[in-house]
Amino acid sequence: MKNTVKRFLALALALIMTLSLVACGSSGGGKGITLTDPGQVSLMNEGIAEYMADDASRVTRYATGQDELSHPKAAVLTWNGGTAPYTVKVGEKQDLSDAWTFTADAATVEVINLKVGTTYYWSVTDSASVASETGSFTTAADAPRTIKCPGVANMRDLGGWKTEDGKTVNQGLIYRCGRLNVNSAEVVTPEILDIGLEVMDQLGIKTELDLREAFNNEIGSLTESLIDGAQYVNIPMIGELNKTRSLNDAEILQVFELLADEKNYPFIIHCSIGTDRTGYVSYLINALLGVPYESLERDYLLSNFGKIGGSRNIARIENDYIKYINGFDGATLADKTENYLLGLGVTQQQIDAVRSIMLG
Repeated sequence: MKNTVKRFLALALALIMTLSLVACGSSGGGKGITLTDPGQVSLMNEGIAEYMADDASRVTRYATGQDELSHPKAAVLTWNGGTAPYTVKVGEKQDLSDAWTFTADAATVEVINLKVGTTYYWSVTDSASVASETGSFTTAADAPRTIKCPGVANMRDLGGWKTEDGKTVNQGLIYRCGRLNVNSAEVVTPEILDIGLEVMDQLGIKTELDLREAFNNEIGSLTESLIDGAQYVNIPMIGELNKTRSLNDAEILQVFELLADEKNYPFIIHCSIGTDRTGYVSYLINALLGVPYESLERDYLLSNFGKIGGSRNIARIENDYIKYINGFDGATLADKTENYLLGLGVTQQQIDAVRSIMLG
């Protein structure tokens, strides 16, 4: 009887040990992956944060257009356990079906160019296919959403700004920046780096809208986009000081015709330095959407954080188009901008389409 009990206990112990080994094997040698909660993630770099907290007119205390100071902060994600290398997925959908995928040799990864005010989901899988649970984090809601795109200056999202009636302009649909290729070159010469083109691909750009002039080859012989799969549209605008509005009525009409077609999104809109002609188009779009003047002023002056070759102040555009548009009928700046555009020949249907796309 005693021998029978001993054999039973030995078999039971062996079974327990076997189950323990199997369990350990399924979790990577007992080293499961635990995600570290990053809390709320601020994406605004220190210089821009200080500018946004100060009076807008003091922008040149923080940036003067001589250096590229616009890049956002990254979200730093860390975890414990597992065996390198790791595969990290980060996306806006909880099932990570829309995820960006990164490879990491250590238990940390930096994710840049995230949207503001957005909840992201993430997971980590190690070299033994051990996977973490899906975690989440939220980015701070403060605009602007700036973008790091190597080889490109002064890039940011038109979205993320609050409107006067409490809405938020949709992100990821219209971006603005400086040129992607060298001006006036007889042979197309990219300034955007290959890794910058990867950023454009990650952002899903479908239309490159180039506002540089063609008759003098400011476009640098460009006839098709450097961005894989994107259509290239050139609507040449004259960038003469104090005459951006008065010299480009027909061009604005073409721009809004393009913006009214949802199939063209997401856009990247640029001129040479992404400040004056691009700034005018950006002002019209966000003013139409209901972004208040104070935010529009901030956005224009943000170009001082890009490497644009010189500083900008609000007086540069006040007498060009701000005061002019403000003279139109309407209870709000959005109404005045709508009436201005209608006067140029933009249709109500096109205006409604842009609002639906950008605010819907």
